[in-house]
Amino acid sequence: MIAKEYEATLQENLSRAEYLFLFVVVGCLQILQDMRLERIAEALPIPILMESRRRKIQRFLNLEKLSIEKIWFPCVKELIKKPEKCVKNG
Repeated sequence: MIAKEYEATLQENLSRAEYLFLFVVVGCLQILQDMRLERIAEALPIPILMESRRRKIQRFLNLEKLSIEKIWFPCVKELIKKPEKCVKNG
């Protein structure tokens, strides 16, 4: 679900609970292929009210830890270190 190149960076910067929640949200996104918060909240397998799930996702996505500088730049750097992953065969 989450690419191996990103796992180390994500695990370094997120707590275990945050990493697992991200893993579940990414899994839901891959299955649903729908970016609406309500749809993701409906599909999220957490035993709380749908509105609470929606708020939990919204708060999670607004975390400072998930900023471009702290998470996504290091992930892109890891991807660039492995140029064979960036080049499409053929």
